[in-house]
Amino acid sequence: MADAAEGVRAGLKFRDLTGYVRTILSRLRYQTNVQVAERSEVYLLISYNSELIREVCFNSSFAIKHLGEKAAVSLHARHSDIQAAGNVYDLLVGHLSVDGNLCVLTVQDLLSIVMVPNYRAADRFQVYDWSTVERVKLMGINDVK
Repeated sequence: MADAAEGVRAGLKFRDLTGYVRTILSRLRYQTNVQVAERSEVYLLISYNSELIREVCFNSSFAIKHLGEKAAVSLHARHSDIQAAGNVYDLLVGHLSVDGNLCVLTVQDLLSIVMVPNYRAADRFQVYDWSTVERVKLMGINDVK
């Protein structure tokens, strides 16, 4: 906007001003595309097995009601960690347990977060390599107490 205002102050006519604004937008679009291309990290994409699990993950008061305050705070922190991780082995807080297509993240004896790969299985005996899984489904959040 400041650049467009400078154009007006410089006495550009409307036609020249629209061209000027288009040039600025084109530069911004290019810069944005370059920034996106430079960001090569992959993050886990999370889906939820039920609306209840989604609500517990995103609504603090709902999580406190169902899990207690300490577990709810821990859950929200771990949920953010899962969103930011490249794969489950990037999760540094908690104990990670992988058994076939089931992954359980246990946090401070407060709760456990149960995940599975969120891909259509080629057959029911296919086991995914968790270091390459980029999409997970939260199947449950269990109170460990």
